[in-house]
Amino acid sequence: NKRPSFVGAAISGVVPGERLELDHWAREIHAGIMEDGTPVTAENDQKLSFHVTTDRPLFVVFSEAPTVTPDGNLSFTLLPGVSGVVPIRVVLTDDGGKAHWGVDTSYEYVLTI
Repeated sequence: NKRPSFVGAAISGVVPGERLELDHWAREIHAGIMEDGTPVTAENDQKLSFHVTTDRPLFVVFSEAPTVTPDGNLSFTLLPGVSGVVPIRVVLTDDGGKAHWGVDTSYEYVLTI
């Protein structure tokens, strides 16, 4: 199992209290890639899931926690009045497992809002 991968986009114009929806925020989503970046088509049947975390407690910053759908759509809502910098960490996992030195988690992408 090769490492899954994706490319995340930078965002701007986040307004506290307003829901942000970005279609195709994550692009070039692959269940596995070779070391040279070539997608591994034999892994296309694997189930992919994005996992989102942040250093700050969700209830202090968000009225709707950040999520990324399997097709790369990002959404969240900051609480009204929130200010400062909030790092959001996103990884992509597949269900291919780790047997035989496999890797089922992408490199972490840090999005700062």
